[in-house]
Amino acid sequence: MRVHDRLLSRLERPRDDRGATAVIVAILAVMLVGIASFTVDFGQAYVSKRQLQTATDAGVLAAGAYYTDKEGTCAELSANTTYTNAAQDIANNIVDQNLGLDPSAPATPDRPLSVTCNSNGQLVVGMTATRATPVTLGAIYGVKSITTGRSSEATVAPAASAQVKPYALCSSQAQGPPVSGEVFQVGDPGQAGGGSDCPDSETGGNWWWLDCPEDTAHSGTPDIIAENLKNGCSDPITIIPDQPTPTPPAAAVPPTDLSAALTAHCSTAGDRSSDCVTGDTGNSSLKNKKVYDEWPALLGKKILLPVFCGAPTCDPDTVNGTGTHTVYPVYKVAAMVLCGYHIYDKASGYSGSDECNNTVDDPDTNPSGFDATSAAGQGGDDSKKVWLYVRYTHVYVSNDKQFTDAGLGTDQDGGARQVTLTK
Repeated sequence: MRVHDRLLSRLERPRDDRGATAVIVAILAVMLVGIASFTVDFGQAYVSKRQLQTATDAGVLAAGAYYTDKEGTCAELSANTTYTNAAQDIANNIVDQNLGLDPSAPATPDRPLSVTCNSNGQLVVGMTATRATPVTLGAIYGVKSITTGRSSEATVAPAASAQVKPYALCSSQAQGPPVSGEVFQVGDPGQAGGGSDCPDSETGGNWWWLDCPEDTAHSGTPDIIAENLKNGCSDPITIIPDQPTPTPPAAAVPPTDLSAALTAHCSTAGDRSSDCVTGDTGNSSLKNKKVYDEWPALLGKKILLPVFCGAPTCDPDTVNGTGTHTVYPVYKVAAMVLCGYHIYDKASGYSGSDECNNTVDDPDTNPSGFDATSAAGQGGDDSKKVWLYVRYTHVYVSNDKQFTDAGLGTDQDGGARQVTLTK
């Protein structure tokens, strides 16, 4: 047989490709494992990242809530390392709980808490946390874990809105930032016996009773006032937005500028909204029996009261209208503890609370010796006048939908604070 015939014979024989197929299958298997690893491990890392974001959100909100009952300006609060360390521990604990970790284990070093101030003088609490997620199939390629990091930020500011009791204070009775502890007295308008520090032009009637925002008419009935006093307004009262903000925050706002901003917002007598609340003074004075019966349950409790702006904070005062048509622009919300009350009414008598007006048990809290249970009152014949005895406090208001420009520790800070997730 010739040479070319032998070669042709070999070429025509069936070929065995099993070895080549095995190589291709092996290559494809490696690729498929890699794809599966990417899908499974990166999917787990994504879930872990979302959990980490939720955990850091909860951590900064909890740390921010810690600051809501602290007194001082933002600069003072942010410089207090004792507060920072306590807030860091709170944030770490909340993050651990959300991630299912042991909170009693040593603190995680890679979650530094930052406490700073924004341009409005509000406290900004931030945290960045990382988490290593173990891999499964990726270990084949020598990858042991995937590290993800998330950041959150919360802002602590005076509350922009709050559910309040339907009674207003004037700014001269709630001046300056809240300083907890000392009892002081709040007098009623002149029509109901005198004693208010507010100018007569700001008097709307017997106390400054208000219609709650959800009320559809000026009812003037003791039943509604008593119900709202007991439970508070069901709809929140809102602070007037875009009030002049001091620059820097510690500087004073010219009274005329602030007054103009507030009166322009509530320009017409009879305006009625959540931030331009109206008077309800007819049959609902403090001395009405149904209203009076609700006061004892409030003794020693924290209450929120809206504040309208008058001299010297605002000049001229911002109140518009008279009687039940009086309009009170909401300047801020004051957080107070009701220590007692002194009521001149033949059927009602007097009452007080030992929690914050007992000069024997706690003289530092009540240096002026106010005693609502004494018929003698404080100076002169005050047994025929009406007073509230209160002290400032701080209240954490749950509200993440509205925001105020006011800074901490300024006059517009009435002690009602909110923590808002801002990043």
